[in-house]
Amino acid sequence: MRNQVEMAYRVEREHMLRYAELHVNREEAEDLLHDVFFSALRFLDSMEPIHNVAAWLFTALKNRITDWYRTKQRRKGITASPSEKLLDEVVDERELSPLESLWRAALEDELELALGELPVSEREVIERNVFRGETFEAMAKATGTSINTLMGRKRYAIERLRAALEEYLED
Repeated sequence: MRNQVEMAYRVEREHMLRYAELHVNREEAEDLLHDVFFSALRFLDSMEPIHNVAAWLFTALKNRITDWYRTKQRRKGITASPSEKLLDEVVDERELSPLESLWRAALEDELELALGELPVSEREVIERNVFRGETFEAMAKATGTSINTLMGRKRYAIERLRAALEEYLED
């Protein structure tokens, strides 16, 4: 496996570096790329076998770039908008390809429409918890509804939103 990672580094390094430079400056791109390869080599023994090492490394690089942006935003005190937070929750851990990223605005529009179609009780939980940051405990006290019921409503709402956005989230 180590040989595959080292070979992928030699063969794909420039291509991966150019990809990273589409998102960050040259210095950051090199740092992120080295970090991905170092992590891959470091954790080789604890990983499952990888069939396509180059594709796995590209995915790791894409994730590292995303993490870099999130960290940078937190340092600047920039927080995601409520719809971005909700979209991240609906999208779950699925990663959007670069092409799909171009459709994010359309996805956000669809999300707005899907929110409007939720049952009022579910939409209220989403609005209060995701948009306003209200805790389930605070909502339970304010509404007299149990925390478990509120959590269930949120889960059902997320499931409905995922279903409504499925065509955007399909591989």
